[in-house]
Amino acid sequence: MKRCSRCILPETVPGISFNNDNVCSFCQDYEKDKEIKIAGLENLITQEFGLDSSLSLNTEAEKRNALEKIFNGVKKQNKKYDCLVGLSGGRDSTYVLYVARKIYKLNVLAFNWDNGFQSEQAMENMRTSCKILNVDFVSVPSKNNLFQKIQRYGAKATLKNGPFPLVRSICTDCTWAGAAAALKYAAKYDIPMIIYGQSFAEATEANEYKALSAFNAMKAKKRMNINWYKQVFNRILLRFEFHVPGNKYLSLQLPVLEKIKRVILFYYIPWDRKKIKETISRELDWKIPPESVSSWRFDCRLHPLINSLFISMLGCSKDAFGYTNMINEKNMTRQEALAQEEKLIEQSFSEDLRNVLRTKMGLSQKEIDTVFSYKRK
Repeated sequence: MKRCSRCILPETVPGISFNNDNVCSFCQDYEKDKEIKIAGLENLITQEFGLDSSLSLNTEAEKRNALEKIFNGVKKQNKKYDCLVGLSGGRDSTYVLYVARKIYKLNVLAFNWDNGFQSEQAMENMRTSCKILNVDFVSVPSKNNLFQKIQRYGAKATLKNGPFPLVRSICTDCTWAGAAAALKYAAKYDIPMIIYGQSFAEATEANEYKALSAFNAMKAKKRMNINWYKQVFNRILLRFEFHVPGNKYLSLQLPVLEKIKRVILFYYIPWDRKKIKETISRELDWKIPPESVSSWRFDCRLHPLINSLFISMLGCSKDAFGYTNMINEKNMTRQEALAQEEKLIEQSFSEDLRNVLRTKMGLSQKEIDTVFSYKRK
């Protein structure tokens, strides 16, 4: 199979093209896409903190200086908590917690949105990290397991339409609920700031959108059966349960509260995959499951399903689009990425995934067999 000579994306990805040097279109567009992301973040900073001569962000040193000023500003408010850090037990969020508490000495509330699919190792990492750092920790699930119900009924309603309708809906409600729940707790405890751990290297949405656009155009037939209505009903209940005042009840957009600032930590400090892993492993006794291919995205037990569905549709995992970014950021070698990708393909549609679909999502054996029928031949 033909692959990009720079990253590892294969020729089976819809819409991909290669230049004379066999470099794929995703790599060719990387810098342009990154500039768009940076512009969006700078617009956020302009709105929430202001960009003036005292908050210049042209160099790494100036970004760190700006971050210190932002953190000193919340410290002066003398609140019980200076900030809330969203914690999943994964690599980046654990490092954000470490930086906020250990490096900048902030009083932190570590907050976890429990979607019902968290891995045991992720939960252990969160408890251990918070204990070592002496940080208050709260984990909040849906009172009625609404997210799990959304996944169950969504799968039941769309399985016969192939993998695309299923993969498209998995992360949407989780992302929304996590953001909404964090805002509600920040407001509850009068916390002025939330620190997030997204990075350019791991932001795969733009690449995914390009790759899946061919499927978006197919206009898959909707199966508006009883399970479809159950999914919609539970989605509405979820938005009422975690409603953030001032935001529309049924909106899919991420909620905001003007009084709570948002800091994307890795805009201000470099994202270094190896340094992050080494630091939290050494300082916080952070671990990955023995069966995990990498230190990335093992915290949610739904992620292997997402990777498996991507492999069935595109011939590559969802993670492969992140590897493209990491390679272009010189944070990962092509050889290392390809080795991890081959293991992900080998582990796709595993017996552990069958167990998750049965025990966590509540699918029948026949429905699970339908999911596994998507496996790429």
